[in-house]
Amino acid sequence: MLQLIPCLPAFLSLSLLVSGCCIDESVLLVLPTGGGKSLCYQLPALLLPGLTLVVSPLISLMQDQLLRLPCCLKGAVWNSAISPAEYASLMADLRQGVIKVRCFQCDVLCMISFA
Repeated sequence: MLQLIPCLPAFLSLSLLVSGCCIDESVLLVLPTGGGKSLCYQLPALLLPGLTLVVSPLISLMQDQLLRLPCCLKGAVWNSAISPAEYASLMADLRQGVIKVRCFQCDVLCMISFA
């Protein structure tokens, strides 16, 4: 019966996210297309200090998500195709706290240092 309400999965996911963030807890959500994923990482990025990490399998999807960020959030894509110069610029922005949303390609997580 609950599946008949189209917005319910997104609402429940957002509710879980907000609840977790309010008690300073990490939250992992796996949602289908159209499930409200963008809001689920944009909201913590807006409300909480620090960096919000987003893992996505497709470079084009990450780039599209960054283009749709609210203007008050700056994001960056970290994938296997970035150049050394882009890497250096990204790291400088991260150290200065300029970037609030950092998107990773799945395979890059195994290769990087978070220092």
